[in-house]
Amino acid sequence: SAAIRPETVCEYEEVGYTYLKFVVATEEDAEEALEAVDIYRAAGFAGPVYLMPVGGVESVYALNSRTVAELAMKHGLRYSDRLQVPLFSNAWGT
Repeated sequence: SAAIRPETVCEYEEVGYTYLKFVVATEEDAEEALEAVDIYRAAGFAGPVYLMPVGGVESVYALNSRTVAELAMKHGLRYSDRLQVPLFSNAWGT
């Protein structure tokens, strides 16, 4: 994919704090994210990697958040929550 640029990310890592974050809606999204992580790691990227559930609508977020958290734990990645969804129902300006 044109979006996967390990050389560029490794250059960013040389000059400051760098991390990767993937938004996950489906099992296929998670598989693609894990494949990308392997490519970045093989290129030397050592920073943290986050998985974040797709958000926007509270019902979709609620169904997906635990699954994404479990995937992150299973693969040694970090979980990134969308606090604006459970706290403010993703209201404008949050």
